[in-house]
Amino acid sequence: MLALGVILLLFTIGVAIAIGYRANESVRQFDESTHESFIGSQAEKGREG
Repeated sequence: MLALGVILLLFTIGVAIAIGYRANESVRQFDESTHESFIGSQAEKGREG
């Protein structure tokens, strides 16, 4: 039973690390210039004037 608990714990930690890695990749690849501006951003303020 202890071995099963350790295996499940390691699996859970592995999944968490994989999710964090993929999220970090997505954030690094995000190009803000090709996406719509959000309220209060500098690009939005420049268009108002």
